[in-house]
Amino acid sequence: MRNLTRMSYEYQLILSWHFFATSRAKGVVDGIGGSVKRIVWQQILTTKDKCENATDFVNIAKTKTKAIIIDKITQKDTDKSIAQLQAFFSNTLSVKNNQKLHSVTVV
Repeated sequence: MRNLTRMSYEYQLILSWHFFATSRAKGVVDGIGGSVKRIVWQQILTTKDKCENATDFVNIAKTKTKAIIIDKITQKDTDKSIAQLQAFFSNTLSVKNNQKLHSVTVV
């Protein structure tokens, strides 16, 4: 929840989080990811394009769709993000009974 608050203030957005046990960990991103994988898979099956690594995947996906913004995240990007999040959460306190929360809105 603290990260939700931070992002709300940092990007000046009204954010909320809703938890539904039946759709836990599924969302728009999962649908987009599945669509991109299908696009790349179809391209590999119908052409001589090869997809042997993440760079190949990103390049194929970028040529086949303009509706979805696709970019490669490097290990350096991931390491930087981990360091920022560890610093951010190092002094965060837990929320009691957070398993009972099903909807949170940043105010």
